[in-house]
Amino acid sequence: MYFRFEFKINIMKKITLLTLLCAMLAIPLGYSQSFSTGVEIGNNQTPREAQLDNTTFFGEPSRNTEIITQYSALEIITHNTSNALETGFRCTAGNNSFYRDFDLAGGFGIDNDFEVVGVEFVPWFNGGPATSMEVTLNIYSTPTGTFPGGDLTLKGTTTVTVDIADNFTLLTIPVTAIVPAGLSMVYEVAILGDGANDHFIVANNQPQTGPSYWSSPAGGFSCDFPIVDLAVAFGYNMSFIMNVIGEEIIPPPGPQTTTAFCAESPEVPQTFGGGNNPNAFVYTALSSTTNPGDTHEFNFGVDGAYELSKLTITLVAPNSANLITYYIQNQNGDSHLLGAFRGGTTGLDTVQDLVFSDDGVSFSDWAGGTPAPEGYKPEGGSFEAFLAGMDVDQDWFVNIESASGTEESNVSAVCWDLIYNTGTVPTIVCPVDILASNTVDLCSAVVNYSMPTGTGGTITNDDPTQVPGSTFDVGTTLVSFTNTNTFGGTAVCSTLITVEDIQLPVAVANVGITVTLDEFGVAFLAPSDMLSGSTDNCEVVLWETSNLGIFDCAMLGNFTLQGWVYDEALNMSEVIEFDVLVIDDMAPVIECIGEPVSITVSHNAENNIEAGYAVACPTGDNLFARRFVLADFGITEEFAFSTGKFGVQSTDAALDVTVNIWDVSAGFPAGYPGNATLLGSQVVNVPDGTANSVISYNFTTPVVVPVGVTTIIVEVSKDGPEAFFLGGTATLADESYLASVTCGLAEYATATSIGFPDANYYITAKGANTSSVVLPYQITLDDQGFALVAASDLIGNVEDNCVSWTAASAVAGDCDQTNPNDGTFENGFNCSSATDFRVANDIIVEAEGVFVADHITASIFSAAATIASVDVLYHTNAAGLPGDELFSHTMAPTSQSVIGENFGLSVHEIKLSVPEYTFYGGQGSSTTYWVELKVTDSDGGGGVYWVVTSSSSIGLPVALFNGGWSLPDPVMDGVMSIEGTCQGSSGFAFDCSTLGIQEVEVFVTDLAGNTSSCVATVEVIDDIAPVITCGPGDGLTTVTEDFESTTGSTPPTGWSNDIVVGNWDWKFGSGTMPNSDDFPTNAAIFDDDAAGAGEVNAATLTSPSHDISGADSASMSYDYTLDELGAGEVLIVSAWDGSAWAQIALYDADVIPPTNSGPMDVSSLMNADFKMRFTYDDGGAWGWGAGIDNVSLTYANPPTTSDVVVVLGEDGTATLVAGDYLSEQYDACGIDVLTADRYTYSCEDLLAGPITVTVTAVDGSGNASVCQATVVVVDTMAPAFTCPDDQSVMLDPDGTHTVVDYWDSIVVTDNCTEAVILLTQDPAPGTVLGFGMQDIVLTATDDYGNVTTCTFVLDLTILGTQDNELNNAISLYPNPANEQVTISNSSNIALETAMIYDLNGKLVSQINLQNMQSEKVINVATFATGVYMVYITGEQSSVVKRLIKE
Repeated sequence: MYFRFEFKINIMKKITLLTLLCAMLAIPLGYSQSFSTGVEIGNNQTPREAQLDNTTFFGEPSRNTEIITQYSALEIITHNTSNALETGFRCTAGNNSFYRDFDLAGGFGIDNDFEVVGVEFVPWFNGGPATSMEVTLNIYSTPTGTFPGGDLTLKGTTTVTVDIADNFTLLTIPVTAIVPAGLSMVYEVAILGDGANDHFIVANNQPQTGPSYWSSPAGGFSCDFPIVDLAVAFGYNMSFIMNVIGEEIIPPPGPQTTTAFCAESPEVPQTFGGGNNPNAFVYTALSSTTNPGDTHEFNFGVDGAYELSKLTITLVAPNSANLITYYIQNQNGDSHLLGAFRGGTTGLDTVQDLVFSDDGVSFSDWAGGTPAPEGYKPEGGSFEAFLAGMDVDQDWFVNIESASGTEESNVSAVCWDLIYNTGTVPTIVCPVDILASNTVDLCSAVVNYSMPTGTGGTITNDDPTQVPGSTFDVGTTLVSFTNTNTFGGTAVCSTLITVEDIQLPVAVANVGITVTLDEFGVAFLAPSDMLSGSTDNCEVVLWETSNLGIFDCAMLGNFTLQGWVYDEALNMSEVIEFDVLVIDDMAPVIECIGEPVSITVSHNAENNIEAGYAVACPTGDNLFARRFVLADFGITEEFAFSTGKFGVQSTDAALDVTVNIWDVSAGFPAGYPGNATLLGSQVVNVPDGTANSVISYNFTTPVVVPVGVTTIIVEVSKDGPEAFFLGGTATLADESYLASVTCGLAEYATATSIGFPDANYYITAKGANTSSVVLPYQITLDDQGFALVAASDLIGNVEDNCVSWTAASAVAGDCDQTNPNDGTFENGFNCSSATDFRVANDIIVEAEGVFVADHITASIFSAAATIASVDVLYHTNAAGLPGDELFSHTMAPTSQSVIGENFGLSVHEIKLSVPEYTFYGGQGSSTTYWVELKVTDSDGGGGVYWVVTSSSSIGLPVALFNGGWSLPDPVMDGVMSIEGTCQGSSGFAFDCSTLGIQEVEVFVTDLAGNTSSCVATVEVIDDIAPVITCGPGDGLTTVTEDFESTTGSTPPTGWSNDIVVGNWDWKFGSGTMPNSDDFPTNAAIFDDDAAGAGEVNAATLTSPSHDISGADSASMSYDYTLDELGAGEVLIVSAWDGSAWAQIALYDADVIPPTNSGPMDVSSLMNADFKMRFTYDDGGAWGWGAGIDNVSLTYANPPTTSDVVVVLGEDGTATLVAGDYLSEQYDACGIDVLTADRYTYSCEDLLAGPITVTVTAVDGSGNASVCQATVVVVDTMAPAFTCPDDQSVMLDPDGTHTVVDYWDSIVVTDNCTEAVILLTQDPAPGTVLGFGMQDIVLTATDDYGNVTTCTFVLDLTILGTQDNELNNAISLYPNPANEQVTISNSSNIALETAMIYDLNGKLVSQINLQNMQSEKVINVATFATGVYMVYITGEQSSVVKRLIKE
């Protein structure tokens, strides 16, 4: 069985997202806070102490070997035994200097000068906003053993800027310095702090060969510490990762070279004396070199020959130095005495080097003690004399002979130091360092250079591949040269050849880059993965993007990045731009208000998925589970799970997992699966690359847990070859369970039982009790019975990775409003920009809706080959016609094609891509807008028409502008499609029809367009009581004429129908128009078509007079239509203002079908003789005609009292309803019950005084209002009687007449008065009258002042009774008359005269009627206004007629 337990974070690669990591792993050094960040110091420590932190992490870096590979002879000077990245130490965000001290001679065997070419360290960006840090690297020399107290001499320095991309990377930085021989080298890494950015270098806890030193230099942000040994000062045996790269400078050889030949095993060691062999023979093979000029022989002082510089014998002979003799001998047996019997007894008591040399002292001087270090002269004579001419290349022996008494001794080494005489030292001078540029597209260059100059030998390249004209790679190459003389003497020098890479890399972005945000709304894609196609003549080593590879919710969609790359020479490419598709495919998880209260079952205390808290079988099947006792979460009844979550630590491919919920009340894991019941499942997709993330999901069908289930498991099941690790969180609670047949774990077991006690799977589920009480969202209607609730207010909770979201009543999506072609192309309206005609079609946006238009398609008639441009205009709606302009834009069609023809014109289908424009629906009602197109065709001829169809329509018919907007044809609408995006309303509208509990579906959409929905419960409340006001009404009066009561040319009562010009007037009795749409009922029609051609016709239709002088306001309205045929027809509407006619409206263009004018304010024209007049004038053109109907005049006379006046009727009673007591009654949702505590009144109440009545109004929601009305009962009905007819009475013979009492024969009645108290007659009874006409006025007054007056005419004639024939034949008209009156004689009776008398009997005029035919016109213009008697006489009879003069 094999399990992998991912525990530590791998830092092998560069990681850019380390701010969180470092903060998470920082371990304070015994202090609670960091002073440098400005927070409180813990534990009363000093600021200096409180700033010291160390930090721990894990990993192993990769070494950057750039400098090492350039200098193959270099060595790394270090005290580190490992470059593991483990820890760190610093003054937090302050000044930090880190040191290493290297004893070059004692610790590294470097006896000569040491040349530094580079240093190494590992940067750490632990916190702060900066993405780079400045680091100073110093190399010092100091006397060995004095650091940190000795003097430091700066030998080399450089300052570099390190990018955050190099965080936790072992960097190799070039630095040049020479440390003299015999001194120690000190390496310093210095970083200045700024108080905000916590930057330092990495260390580890591995063994080290020398201390790590640290200081925090004073100044700025500092802990003010001197240089200290970290282990001594703080007890931390940290090893700073600080390495120095360089090489020892070997001095050039002189005229001689020394070579040591030493005896090898088994020749040494040898034991002699003390009972052993008394002698020791040590063989050593000498051989010469292969230097040119080598003679292979000993000849002291001769070029090309050898000298024996010294012979060293290492031996020990306790108490026996003076008993030993030393010889040398060649292979031919020639021997030479070196010395004998010296050193006393103590000279060789310990191992000593006994040296023989021609430059030594006398051997006889050695009387004991340590042998002379400079050696002894051979006693047998000099080496020079003995060895002269002998061959070097032979076997040589050192013979040691011991005398009797020698104690056991031992010779351990014999070394012959030979000097080769190389002659005169040659000279060599190298060329200066060479700088070259790379060959285009190559990472190298061919470099031609001059060889060094010199004397005394032959100069050659040490490396034959580096001769002039060779190819050198980019970088610095050390080219070494040697000048060798005849005897092998050499002089060396070197030149640095640097090939610079001056060619910029080329940044190339990959095509189709897509990243998907995780549950936190972020994603990371390494810049190298986005720019992996980038190229360079050498190698691209660094990839950068403007977002550092981090994507978030602000970048959704095609997000444009900048990218660039660097090559090894740090050449930067040009910055390129490219798009990355940033996807958020995680829908919000939402809860609506009014949904059952949710419960989440979980054993996880946080949502952060961390490595180290999950265990899985790497491949194959895995079952992960958490066990939940439902009672622990308050679940004791039927429950339904609707959503859930699980964590993902990593996956190497996209895969589906299945989430199962099991009833394990019978036991788990022992009872599973045999006694378990599967309650529900959901398949969930896990995207490729998901890491350390939480996956949220919804159950398509809620999982119902029945009553009685006590325990469940939520199981995540994965089967397949993919590597999938379920995620876990840090805070452990309860057990996590795992099963995997692949890894040999066939049954569920706890993670603890298989050795992973920290495993804490992140598995949760959420739902609600099925019986949960719903708590609705309550909304109260306003006083208009309307309420608007923002959709977002109905959301109880939203979980979304991008946080931002919008709520709406519907899902946003593509939509259009289309009135399609039916293929007939039946007609068109002129929409050419070259004419004054304009055409518009309406669109409708639903209540609270949003429509964003971006494309329009329309069909256009045109004779031209192409449509050149189109003006698009949007209008508001004004009474069913285009109103104010909202938007205009001119554009060429994005495409167009001919789809048909008619009327000899092609039909062009044009497509327009218009700028986005947003149309909004109204609150609680839809909104109409108008789309107008002005089209320019390519020939500019104006022959452009918008195709219309009668087969379909959007809302209203097409509108046409011809001097004004109208709807010319009720069945025609423009062929058009307007496309865009429909968005659901941002809220819900409620009104009186939705009172009570309502359920609405709310849609939540995140920034990426992912949508989820839930159902909210809303309680709509009406808590506003009806508004009632007791008192008299508003005095509003409406007078209407519908022309239903008359026919022909006779107007309604009080109206006049007058011909102005021509012989045609208004006609009544039908609503039929001669050509266009008819009125639905009878109307006043002027049929100009019926009047015939060649006539000029004009006629007026005038209303009766209305006294509206005392009104507060007045308005009029009417239905009208005008159907032109020519160009001069008009319909004029006027009103009489008391002195002249004022024009209200003039219509000179088609208004079809009949349209209501809407209220037209005439308050400024109010007078006592207000009249309305409608004039049709065809202007001499033969037109179709006009029509008028439903003329209405509305005016308001303000009440004169606050009392409710009850007027008794004819029977002396009055009955009211509750509303009669109210001057105002309103409730947005309607008054359900309206009552009063009194309804009937009679004559008895006339004397009762004011009466108080209480009125109560109750609406359907039970809201009630009460008011009290003061009622005054009045009798306004005058007495009633029958007035006598006009009478003709003959005068008495004396020419007089005595008036009688006419009341004697009249019966008078009254509704409330039994006896009329006052009856008057004028003239009074008994009055004597003479000839003429006399008005008799009768007046009856009741008890309440109501008066009835009656007038009849008493005709006192001179002659006898007038002839009935004459009376019937004679008439006056008009009567009343103004300027002229006509006497009509219908029977042509012969007449004599006409005498006109005023009421005083005065003769005003006399007219001769003898030659009169059927009529006679009399001029009365000069008569005073009043009543006159016209006395007409004939041959046989006479008659009197009354004339009224206006």
